[in-house]
Amino acid sequence: MKNDTLTDQQDEIATLKAQLQQMTLANEELSDFIENAALPLHWVNSEGIITWANQAELTALGFEREEYIGQPIANFHADQPTIDDILARLKDNQTLHNYRARLKCKDGTIKHVLISSNVLRKEETFVHTRCFTRDITAMVLEEQRRNDFVSMVSHELKTPLTSILGYLQLMVSKSAKFGDAFFTQALAKTENRQKA
Repeated sequence: MKNDTLTDQQDEIATLKAQLQQMTLANEELSDFIENAALPLHWVNSEGIITWANQAELTALGFEREEYIGQPIANFHADQPTIDDILARLKDNQTLHNYRARLKCKDGTIKHVLISSNVLRKEETFVHTRCFTRDITAMVLEEQRRNDFVSMVSHELKTPLTSILGYLQLMVSKSAKFGDAFFTQALAKTENRQKA
């Protein structure tokens, strides 16, 4: 009887050890996944202090871990009203999806990012944010280049078109004065197209 109890206890201990080993392995894999994820991730506490960041976050902004962790998140935002709004929304238990912001890198450059974040709460207490950032700097710069190009082309095209329209108006008035109905009508149609 004692041997059966002892065997049962040994089996139970072996099962618990195997479960503990599986849980430890799963925890290590999950930690590795988060720490080495390609997407920048960080946590911020209720006071706005960065409590953790993965390597992608540090690499994206160019900071060492000791330069970033423990610092106010506001130090890394280019626009104070933006980070104030983000923190207020998170404290109000809102979830942010693709919130545009500008972050300051160590080298002085600015990264345009989309932030998605919500808050881990335990018993209604704010523990930390869960914040994901996606770099959209290339897209924003391309958008700006496109807008600048369209603006420049639009300006360049308006100047000659304005001159042509002026000449057409002059020709319409002169042809009307001299009574050439066909020429007047053709010029008027052209002038109306140019105005449209």
